[in-house]
Amino acid sequence: MGIYWVLDRTTGEEILVDGDTVARVIRVEISYIDWCIETDGRFENGKWRVR
Repeated sequence: MGIYWVLDRTTGEEILVDGDTVARVIRVEISYIDWCIETDGRFENGKWRVR
């Protein structure tokens, strides 16, 4: 499982977390997040940015 930088867009806080935590907090499958990062360099939605 990888390590990810996660930015909370509502507070501006950026933290380093593991893949299980990313999937649990954002509620998106980690395989989709990984695909977005491979394709665009990041995963983003209205509340989160993952790289």
